Amino acid sequence: MISRLHRVSTLFVLLGLVLAIAPLAPPPTTAAAQSSASASSLDTRQFAGKTLNVALAPGRIDDLNKIVVPGFEQMTGAKVQLTGARSADALARVRIEKDRPTLDVVWIDIGEALLLGKEGLIAQVSETDVPNIAEIRDNAKLASGIAPITFSSALGFLWNKDLLQAPPASWAELWNPQLTGQLALFDLGSSVGVVTLVLGARLNGGSETDIEPGFASMQTLKANGIGYKTSGPENNNLVAQGEAGVTFALANQTQDLQAKGANVDWAVPAEGAATLPQTFQVVTGAPETELAKAFVNYVLSTPVQTRLANELLLAVTNKNVVLDPSVAALVPLDRLIYFDWETIGAKRGEWTNRFNREILGS
Repeated sequence: MISRLHRVSTLFVLLGLVLAIAPLAPPPTTAAAQSSASASSLDTRQFAGKTLNVALAPGRIDDLNKIVVPGFEQMTGAKVQLTGARSADALARVRIEKDRPTLDVVWIDIGEALLLGKEGLIAQVSETDVPNIAEIRDNAKLASGIAPITFSSALGFLWNKDLLQAPPASWAELWNPQLTGQLALFDLGSSVGVVTLVLGARLNGGSETDIEPGFASMQTLKANGIGYKTSGPENNNLVAQGEAGVTFALANQTQDLQAKGANVDWAVPAEGAATLPQTFQVVTGAPETELAKAFVNYVLSTPVQTRLANELLLAVTNKNVVLDPSVAALVPLDRLIYFDWETIGAKRGEWTNRFNREILGS
């Protein structure tokens, strides 16, 4: 009997020691706590079992499946269905399906997003719907109330190191006579051509709403060009093969050419890299509107935006993103040029016809 009481007494003493020591143990890490919280809510998530339909450029499907889809599906219990559609095709589909949408989210260029927003085919969102909007840089928020710019492709100079001793120092230097016959240029069938026209206007006292200086500058820039293309890869190959000294391209495109042995490099002009913004938008009347808002919010989150910047070299808009030192020079987040795409969208057809007539036809 005494032996049994002694054993019980010993157990109580040991239990007391455990309780006394337990508070000294380190708390679980934030990541572990978040993981535990997510796991505990697996059976109660409001989106479990639902399907989100997302349209995006076919060439970006692998990127989204790698960086965005797995985490979002794990967090929500929903299934993400990706459909390949270029920006113009996504715009057309949203218009055709306006009375009975089948898409929930579209990843589209800013010009198409603004057009659809004006037509009421893209839903307005707020920080209540999409809390991570609060973490987005002010110049990426859109006055129309649709979702902000998610990220931009940043255009710099792709240049051939065999043909040139150094890249042009600035956008303005493209007009330097020393670059005669060195530029692979873009027509206005490409957004890169539109950006070149607007930059030409800005450098000469004009703007998107005063494009005359831009057309005048395009006339003088012709002497430095070897021709005009719509396709970025075509112009990139001209530089890689030594047929042109400079074109306008993305850092990741430059890396791809370097991996194939081309003696090329990439540089950010003094004025900054020109942006081609893209955005994830919620379709008005989407079958899964709340899930779509959750998806947009997830893509705007700091962890996802950090991966998009570091792994895809995209100029993201979340102001809390910290770049890996190895990619900081390739993603110039504080050296970006933005454009008035609403005005560009309204004027692009007129500009294209004029460009074809006055620049290509002369």
